[in-house]
This record gives sequence, C-alpha cells and structure tokens, in this order.
Amino acid sequence: MPIDEHLTARSRLVARRSSLIACLTCLALQALLLFSDLGHLPAWGDEYASLQRAGLAPAALVESLRTNVHPPLYSVLLRAWLALPLPGTPLLRARALSALLVLVATVVLAGTWLRPLAPPCRHWFLALWATSPALLLYGRMARSYSLQLLLAPLALWLGWRAVRHAEARTALAYGGVVTLLLYVHYLPGLAVLAAVGAAGLLRLWQQRDAAAARALGLPLVIVGVAYLPWLPELDSAVTRVSHGTGLHVFGDAWRDAAGALLYTALAFTAGEVWWWWTPLALPPLAVLLGALLWRALRPPPAWLGLVAVVAVVAFAGATRWVSVGFVAARLLFLLPFALLLLLRGGTGAPRLRAVACGTWLAVSLAGVAAYASGRGFLNQAYVIPADAIAAAVAGRGEPAPRLVLDHYNINLSAVLLDLPATTRVVWVSDAASAARAADWPRAEPDAHLWFAHSLHDASPQQWNRAIERAWQARCPIVRQRFAPYSDLERTLMRVAGRREPPTHAVELIELRCPPQREPAA
Repeated sequence: MPIDEHLTARSRLVARRSSLIACLTCLALQALLLFSDLGHLPAWGDEYASLQRAGLAPAALVESLRTNVHPPLYSVLLRAWLALPLPGTPLLRARALSALLVLVATVVLAGTWLRPLAPPCRHWFLALWATSPALLLYGRMARSYSLQLLLAPLALWLGWRAVRHAEARTALAYGGVVTLLLYVHYLPGLAVLAAVGAAGLLRLWQQRDAAAARALGLPLVIVGVAYLPWLPELDSAVTRVSHGTGLHVFGDAWRDAAGALLYTALAFTAGEVWWWWTPLALPPLAVLLGALLWRALRPPPAWLGLVAVVAVVAFAGATRWVSVGFVAARLLFLLPFALLLLLRGGTGAPRLRAVACGTWLAVSLAGVAAYASGRGFLNQAYVIPADAIAAAVAGRGEPAPRLVLDHYNINLSAVLLDLPATTRVVWVSDAASAARAADWPRAEPDAHLWFAHSLHDASPQQWNRAIERAWQARCPIVRQRFAPYSDLERTLMRVAGRREPPTHAVELIELRCPPQREPAA
C-alpha cells in the first residue's frame, strides 16, 4: 500500500474513532441531564392529558382521539411503556420514555445528518446539542415532542435522498417513516410531506424520468394506504386548526407570529429559563450567531430549501393553534437544522466558530443551571404547582370537591391528578360554561366551591372576572396565589405591553358560604 493511501486510511480510522468518542460523550452527558430528577418540575396540563389517554383501554384510547388534534401512535406507545414493570410513578416513567427517545434521536442524527460534517463541526454540534436548554426542557416532558424529534429529521433525510438520488428503496423507507410521523403528530408529518412532495415535483419537472416518478409516487402510495383508516380524523383536525385563531398575546395574528418567531429563536438558543443577567448576554450572542448565519447563506446548503418549506408549514400550523409561548415546543424537531445551519457558517472561519459556539455553549450551560434552580421560567405553565393547588382543595377532606377550572387562558387539568376521581369539575372555555360556573353558588347554595384561574384573563367577555363577581355577591371569598413571577418576568411583560403585570400566574378562590337557615315559623 502506498504511503499516502496508508495515511488516508489511518486518518479515516482516527476520524471515525473521534466521532464515536464524541457521540458516546454526548450520549453520556445527555443521559445524565435527562434522567436526573425526572420529578423536578410539577406535572402540567398536557402531561395530564397524555397520562389520561394512556390509561384508557386501546379501543377507548383511539376513540378519544378521533375528535382531537392528536393521532394515536404516541399514546399507544406510552400505554405499552407504562404497562412494563418499571419503578416510579406513571408521570416519571412517561418522562423517562421521552428522555430515552431523545437518546435514540441523537444516535439517528449522528448516523444521518452529522455524517458529512467535518469533525470540528460535528463536535460543536454534539456539545451544543447535549447542553441545549430547549432539549432539556421539552425532551423529558410526557409528550410526543421527543418522538417527533426522532422521526421528523429521519424522514427528511430519507425524503431528501430519495428525491436527489431517485432511489426506490430509500423512497420506500421514507414512506414508512413519514407514515409513522403522521401517526405521531399531524404538524410535522404534513410539513415533511409537503416539503418532500414539492421537491419531488420540482425534480420530476426538471428531469422527467421514471426514477424521479417512482421516488415521488411510492411514498404517496404507502402513506395513502397506511393512513386510509385515519384519514377522516386527519381531515377533521386540519379543519379545526385552519379555523382556529390561537390565543392572541400581542393583539393580532401578525404581531403574535412575530412574537412566536422571536420566542422560538430565544428558546432554541438561550432557553426558556433565565437568570437576571441573561438578557445582557443576548445582544453579543445574537451578533455572533448572525455572523454565522450570514456566512451560512453564502451559498446556502442544498437541504435548506427543503427544511425551509417544513419550517414555514409547521410554523403556520402551530401559530394557528397555540399561543406564543408554546410554539417552540411544537417546532422542537427543527432544532437540529438550526444548529446545522449556524455551524455551516463557521466553515472556513474557525476563530469565528470557536468564539460564537463557545459563547453559545456558555449561555446554554447557564440555561441548564437556571432550569435546575427552578426559577426564572418565561412560561409559567411549566412550573405551576398543580400538586399544591390540589392539596389546598383536598385539604377540606370532602369526598367530592366542587372545582371550577379556567380552561381558556391556561391548562390546569394536572390539578386533577391529586384529587379524588369523584371531583366535580366545570371547565370554563366558553360563554356557556362561564355562565354555569357563575351560577353554581345559586344552584347549590350550601356547596363549598373552588375556582382556579389564570390572573391574565384574555377571554372575550372577561369570564374569570364575571365568575368572581357572581361569587362575591353571594358571600366573601378567600384567595390563594401560586407561581410568583420574578422581577425580570414582570419587566418583560411590561415590554410586551402589559401595563400592570400580575404578581402570580394562578389564583385559587375559595367560596364557603354559611348554611342557609330556614325562616322562623
């Protein structure tokens, strides 16, 4: 063997060993962060919904999702996982499943999108990936985010290769993976289908060959046949989302979309848990990442058009259904591509890459530490002490507590995890349910009532205030407040246009009227 070939083979072996060590180090660090103290955050409403569905019989589980915006695969998987003889509460075991799926996603990314990267870029990717505050926050929730993160990049990788190389076997694999993704969540599944389909049509128009037609048609046949039983539910979900408007935080859809874009960018870089000084670190970080982005787009990577279509479709769908603070979670599967794009900007500029990625890594580690501290969450929905609220309600020892839950402004359903199954609940989500809640003290004059609600009421007719006034007219009420906002959070609210930000996220109102006495004869 010639000396130069020997050196090339040796360098390849060293590169493979380096990549393996970097990947194993990343997995070890991720496992440490993801599996440590899975009960660190209280359960929140969407996790409660996941556990409730997973507790149903298979037929009832599928039936419960026919009028929902979620397909059944994640719930079926979670149900099977919870049936295993593993230690811990259902919530902790559900979070452990999500953490495990993140580790699998890391392995899949290393074997697909990271393979073409030079070792320095691959190492920076794994370092930023392992310490991502967004991945730590969402990757261990009892939700389908981790499973989407596993399947969506894999589907995009297979779809991109099927279109570029017109490989029938790759097209078949893409069809199978994107079908699974559609059964996990409509949003990434439809976005990937739209992007790969558009890329396939473009290639077919340019080359007009049978191979391109097969690469485009085979996946559609697979998806069409495999998804036929669930097609009416998909149509219903798309119709509901297309007619939805989300909960406007900044007054209208355009400003909310801008706010959601900014919030998602902050979540993907600095995370959603901040120290008081975090805003001071954001301008220099933004300048450095902007420089990387500028270089990355000159010229853009070949896959950027495909991912851009996915991002636009997914962002449009997410902002139609959820408010500003919840869009980042729905787009978590795009995080690997944000990292890949920015790291591409460091190619040929190792000093810029080292400074930018080093700064980013420091901010990420600060976000991880802030998450561990449990304070400074920008989205209080994730840290509302549902168990403490439930303890206050259950402390009276009543066998069937009567509870009103604000379900328009906030999801407080996790409170029910620690309350008796006999609890009577009125969910305030429209004018009719608000009127029923306001009338409850008159309908049951001797009842002991509770009302848990957000202190930011964005409902059309200020339903929370109307319920409170109706209760106060009956007899005095007692208030308890939970999840206090930090000074930083209240300052950010003022910047967002709220003149008098609330001091807490949630209020619990107690109404205990004295028994009605019979009139004297």
